Amino acid sequence: MLNVVFEADFAKVWSDGYSPCVFATMQSMPSLARFKEMSDAYLKLVKKLSHDYGAVYGISNLSESQPISIETLYLYYNTYLPKQFQHGLHYKAYVKPRNLFSQFSLEEVLKGLDSSKVEVFNTFEEALNAVNRKRADKTPRYYGQTVL
Repeated sequence: MLNVVFEADFAKVWSDGYSPCVFATMQSMPSLARFKEMSDAYLKLVKKLSHDYGAVYGISNLSESQPISIETLYLYYNTYLPKQFQHGLHYKAYVKPRNLFSQFSLEEVLKGLDSSKVEVFNTFEEALNAVNRKRADKTPRYYGQTVL
């Protein structure tokens, strides 16, 4: 059961209803107020899923996005992304934009972040596979009473 927490002509944020994942897509750059509204909805969903599941994972698909200003990216990565990690986000995968300027801007902003927590991929499938590997690494395996 899809839980859509934000939907507009420029972006969508949701969870699938049965996993600790937050999904997002972004097609164009909105006003700063709408960008903050979307980011706040994402953070609220991270908090809810963290309460329900513990560790939360995110996939943001930027493949169709139009150029995003580096100033907006810095606002997001200096303000919203740290809050997401503080409130339960364990790992975030991005599908890189097709637009070369946006690719460069994203790579520039991500340089200083921990690559074990934030990565960029060419396709949604690659990003989803990375999230699933991270989830599998975090899930304890039980054999009788022993945690492996």
